[in-house]
Amino acid sequence: IPKLLELSSMAEIVVAEPINESSSSDTRREYISTNSRPFTRSITSGRDPVPEPFDSEKLPVTLVSEIQSFLRVANLIEVEEPRVAYICRFHAFEVAHNLDRNSSGRGVRQFKTSLLQRLEQDEEVTIRKRKEKSDLRE
Repeated sequence: IPKLLELSSMAEIVVAEPINESSSSDTRREYISTNSRPFTRSITSGRDPVPEPFDSEKLPVTLVSEIQSFLRVANLIEVEEPRVAYICRFHAFEVAHNLDRNSSGRGVRQFKTSLLQRLEQDEEVTIRKRKEKSDLRE
């Protein structure tokens, strides 16, 4: 029986074994995941989605010491202060870009692309939550 791969909730690939039920005529496949974390999905109808925390632990080696603390803080305050979390991530992106403008370091291009996509997602959500017009000058 070949091992199959499935995508877990944190976008990591985990090995899963299919369950053989020869007595069942149903063609659906069921899988046993080795991932112990339950699958969670944010509620999107009627309110803003709550995004998963940005992975602040999987960073290019050349950037870790400079930006990891900003990404960790952003994850910690995301729920209470989403706009401040956005600004922390934006600062981390600026620092990463200034350290490696050409994205030539190992994994830097992928990291910057991923962070930029997250910033675009957060921008849409947090821009509607600004309290005053003066917040536009960030």
